[in-house]
Amino acid sequence: MLVEDDPTTRALLSRRLTDLGFSTKLAETGEEALEMLHETLPEVVCLDLELPGISGLETLERIVERHPWMPVIILTADRQVETVVTAMQRGAHDYLPKPVDATKLATTIRNAAKLAKLTLRVQSLEREAASEPGYRDILGR
Repeated sequence: MLVEDDPTTRALLSRRLTDLGFSTKLAETGEEALEMLHETLPEVVCLDLELPGISGLETLERIVERHPWMPVIILTADRQVETVVTAMQRGAHDYLPKPVDATKLATTIRNAAKLAKLTLRVQSLEREAASEPGYRDILGR
């Protein structure tokens, strides 16, 4: 999912992501992104911090609260260290400054998606191990 209020940047990033083999859902505002998350769960969210309505930081907090395993990559022109630190403290997976380098964006998204899949797999295995005592499906003498 790509959350970006600027139509030109949104179209450019969407085209780059499509060219790199990603399918994208697009949102203009934090509210729209949160609404879309009720219908579909993307592997990764790319989120601009400067959004109309609720801020990118508030959107980030709500995503992390509802879907803690979902990586959120912050994309913003704001290069203030405090902003980046705040976003990371609130649960952002990574931060990329605008203009975004397409290769770095693709690598960051792929790594974030792999981490999310591993996190979900570990959670699934932990639930399975907790629900069934003993050593299931082991044969021996």
